[in-house]
Amino acid sequence: MYKPIKSKGRGKYGNNLWDVYSPKLNRMVRLYSDLERDHWVLIETNPNIKTFCEQPLKVSVPVEGRIVSTIFDMWIQWTDKTESFIEIKYSNSFHQSHPNYEDVRIQTTAQRIWCLENKYDYIIRTEEDIRKNKLFLSNMKRILSFIRNRSNPVETDCFQIMRSIQEHGKLTAKQLEMMLPKISQSRIYEALSWLFYRSELQANFERGEFGPKMEVSRTCQEEK
Repeated sequence: MYKPIKSKGRGKYGNNLWDVYSPKLNRMVRLYSDLERDHWVLIETNPNIKTFCEQPLKVSVPVEGRIVSTIFDMWIQWTDKTESFIEIKYSNSFHQSHPNYEDVRIQTTAQRIWCLENKYDYIIRTEEDIRKNKLFLSNMKRILSFIRNRSNPVETDCFQIMRSIQEHGKLTAKQLEMMLPKISQSRIYEALSWLFYRSELQANFERGEFGPKMEVSRTCQEEK
């Protein structure tokens, strides 16, 4: 529904600029800070999000007697077809002592007004939300690093892994290596990453590290 509005130069306020490949969109995505990049990782790996667009829309809204123009950081469409617009900010920018406080206040007010008038959900994400579980975020980055190896998974590897789990129930990655000796560890991890990404398998990534000890099982959806 939207196309990204491109900005030249470095990220906002001199932040790092990231160009990353999105398997969900099958295109490159440009992100304007480390925090936006971490947020994208969570969006990309969230099975409840169907699609998204970075820097999707510029709006102009009257706020406190003047017209404020602003670009949202992201638009997402959930699998239930609802839509949300998202703004990414560091939490200290909402403190009155911050030098950009007034700009941030006016910008987010304009965005909130526009979303309210157009009946969209408006979400502000800070590092307190995005980085609240650093282990989970690290695991999602690991999954995406394996997915980047190829544009499509090796389906025969995925099939053998799913068959093993169907026959034996919950297994660790190390057990899968032992049961499937013809498949290298890197290919097993790559296939597992694709199966996690496609929501065919699950693991407790909030508490356990992606590695040989992680226990994997079919998702609730698969079990039904």
